[in-house]
Amino acid sequence: MIAPIRCVAHGRMNGKGRLNSEASRLNIPIEWTRQPGDVQKLTKKAIENGATRVVVAGGDGSFFEAANVLRGTEVALGFVPGGTGNDLRRTLGTPEDRMEAIRFAMEGDIKKMDVGLVRFSTPNGEEERIFLNIAEVGFGAEVVIRMNNVGRFAGSKLAYPLSLLSCLFSYRKRPVEVHWGNNKQSVPALTNLAVANGRFFGRGLQPAPQAQVDDGLFDILLIEGLSAIKIATRFPALKDGPPPGEPGMTEFQTQSILVTGPSTVGVEADGETLGNLPASFSVLPNELFVVRP
Repeated sequence: MIAPIRCVAHGRMNGKGRLNSEASRLNIPIEWTRQPGDVQKLTKKAIENGATRVVVAGGDGSFFEAANVLRGTEVALGFVPGGTGNDLRRTLGTPEDRMEAIRFAMEGDIKKMDVGLVRFSTPNGEEERIFLNIAEVGFGAEVVIRMNNVGRFAGSKLAYPLSLLSCLFSYRKRPVEVHWGNNKQSVPALTNLAVANGRFFGRGLQPAPQAQVDDGLFDILLIEGLSAIKIATRFPALKDGPPPGEPGMTEFQTQSILVTGPSTVGVEADGETLGNLPASFSVLPNELFVVRP
């Protein structure tokens, strides 16, 4: 008999014993990754074996890898958070307790969610990829680039605060143009542009507290002209969302957005460094089945 639910788990996550026990209790086959690329390979294998639901246990990155395989199919994706940031867990409403998250991922309701498509520039030309949560242009992308370097020797827990602190003093604001709908805005000194499908980034900050993953729209937070000191004081305030009427912050919704400017301005999505400007972002409505409240 083919199991309709399969579990793919990151081989380096903590709590393997508890995950194995709970999966065994629920009679769910579980496979552990051993090397980069295994999440996608094992997800494809689960589909080939007739799975109707794939549960991924690991960090946000593992979930994104599986989503790239499952988008456009009718196979649902469940999430058991095992990373350090877990912003996707917050966005999807997945239980914080891992045992509760396992049971929820395997037994919870299945709903559709939107996916973002970003096209960006690289030395090899234009490339594209999907994202589930939030993409950024500017300061946030620089932080992610720095994290990928700092994390090699500082560890995952220290990588974000150290990278954020470093970028406060090294980031250079540049002029860009932002196009959406029939609108065009020239931004003389871009601090950051967040393109939000979900609500959370930066380990619990909310650039878009009203964002919904199934409304067919991005929530945009455009921040311009902030100094290093203002960034340091304003960004923590995003834990509760952008302060109303805050100078230098503009919020709006759109189905697509284009950002043009110097090719040195970076782009990131879901915590992964992508490339540079120009970059365009589009909503793909109801592209993925996920387990969520």
